[in-house]
Amino acid sequence: EFDKKSVLKGQYERSELVKTICARSMDKNIAALGLQYEDFKVKTPIYSTLYNKRGLIEGYAAKIGMKEGITEKTKFQVVQRIEDPDTGKTTYKYVATVQPVKGKIWDNRYNAVTEQGVGSELTYTTFKKKAGGEILPGMLLIEGKYRKVK
Repeated sequence: EFDKKSVLKGQYERSELVKTICARSMDKNIAALGLQYEDFKVKTPIYSTLYNKRGLIEGYAAKIGMKEGITEKTKFQVVQRIEDPDTGKTTYKYVATVQPVKGKIWDNRYNAVTEQGVGSELTYTTFKKKAGGEILPGMLLIEGKYRKVK
């Protein structure tokens, strides 16, 4: 029954409504798995550094959003990939902790642009540094606390 999704109800043909609900349910469940299992955690590179008009760092952009279950309370570690030249082994070193900025979370869910949801006009989520050192584009964002980081 579609009553719980009444916001969507009047905007779609029945088949499109079913597609939207299914796609969003899948995304929601994958995001929930990330909270329990390391392999499902959101991992994505820092896309760019954001500067204000005076040239000061205002935040950091990453191409993730509501589809991945991100809210203003979600915390991420920023890590730097380090490859040992002798062994070829890759490790990750903690650099900083960041959090999404309220009102600047990209709504990248299925059909979000069609619905003109809050944040659907964005092309990335903006993050603010909460602790740590220098963050550079290409460093990896990992949701929550990444237990393999030294």
